[in-house]
Amino acid sequence: MRTEIHAGSHASSLTTQTGNHDLRHKRVAPFYLVELDPQIVVDGKVTEAGFLSDGEVESAGKMRELCPYCTDVPLQLALRSRHVKRTHLYCDKCTRCFDVVFHDGSLAFVFPNVPIE
Repeated sequence: MRTEIHAGSHASSLTTQTGNHDLRHKRVAPFYLVELDPQIVVDGKVTEAGFLSDGEVESAGKMRELCPYCTDVPLQLALRSRHVKRTHLYCDKCTRCFDVVFHDGSLAFVFPNVPIE
């Protein structure tokens, strides 16, 4: 599964206040999200209720970007660990997983000299 979701929606807008003026500047994010099959990045199985992990997937923190499907849930960062095969973003509500791709095609979570299995 590979669905590209372009960032730059609610989470990428910048709001600044100058005196009594509320100025909103829309920024275009330097990346876009690609939906991943959860089985590629986490040990587990797909159920009717969503993806069920074989073990605890600990979040390394909430991100500024919101889930493009739920629209009100911040994506979580999952770092590679015992049950996480590959670093990725995920939505705690709908269990969808995402990779971050820069506009030049390079992956944000691929580190030089670290192999991806």
